[in-house]
Amino acid sequence: MKSILIVLFCFSLAACGSNPTKQESVEFVQITDMASEGIFGKRLTLEDNYIVLNENGSVNGVWAGGAAVGTWEMREGFWCRTYTEFAVADFINDEDCHLLERSGNTIRGSRNRGSGASYLLNIK
Repeated sequence: MKSILIVLFCFSLAACGSNPTKQESVEFVQITDMASEGIFGKRLTLEDNYIVLNENGSVNGVWAGGAAVGTWEMREGFWCRTYTEFAVADFINDEDCHLLERSGNTIRGSRNRGSGASYLLNIK
């Protein structure tokens, strides 16, 4: 059931069907230190969804029409987040560490330490 929800979640966000050719034509650089990225307090958006990373290690926003609330930290070069409220129940209290890479105002994330589904966020 969890894998079905993840596939549906990924599909609904258009994160899994990204055009790899388009992504490969842009140079992305791994984010290892959030403080140097200048994104605290800004919306990281994907369509009508967004999260805001706060300097104190909290995350909040709106995802799939519901609250996205939790905590985050950088660990071993990965962005590790745990949601305490989220639209997909299987993600609640389930830590996932993402590989984050940046190109301009775009962040490419890859779940499961870079081996999972990828997605693109716009910085606004």
